[in-house]
Amino acid sequence: MSGAQSERYQDLCVRLPAEEDAASALLRKVLAEGGSRGWKLISAIKGPEADVLLVTWDTSGSFPG
Repeated sequence: MSGAQSERYQDLCVRLPAEEDAASALLRKVLAEGGSRGWKLISAIKGPEADVLLVTWDTSGSFPG
């Protein structure tokens, strides 16, 4: 990825707590924080056995047309 593109996208690794209610609350917080910055969610990927979620944001706030 070029410099401008690599700055456009923000990856965030979120370690999920074992307790389901706590994991849901943490995910809501992460999504709200990105949204409050005007970022667009690109993807959220979790492996079947993993306790880490990889969240990718488009920090430009809009998609190219």
